[in-house]
Amino acid sequence: MQSFFAFRRKSERLEQLAGATGELLALKSELLDSLRAADTHVLAFGSVEAYYASASGSRDKVKQAIDYSESCTSLEKYRSDLGEVSAEVEHELRTIMGAIFSDAQPGSSD
Repeated sequence: MQSFFAFRRKSERLEQLAGATGELLALKSELLDSLRAADTHVLAFGSVEAYYASASGSRDKVKQAIDYSESCTSLEKYRSDLGEVSAEVEHELRTIMGAIFSDAQPGSSD
């Protein structure tokens, strides 16, 4: 069982996508756009934790989220923390959240 999960964590295909440049990056972007057009929202960086500008060091994902949300209290701080990828991340998150919440009516519980 351990070897199965070790293999899964070390996937060469996932490593190639994570470090994508040039044509591969363009193809990845095209794929994500196509999925989003079909209301399938996939994070470009793979996991929510990858969107935290700094990690708390905890292996507990909930604790990481709480720690980061307590330390990052404004969009300006988030942009500053992310550095050079901030515009890309902000665009991606706004696109996904806009699609998810576009049908929600003000004051509704949807």
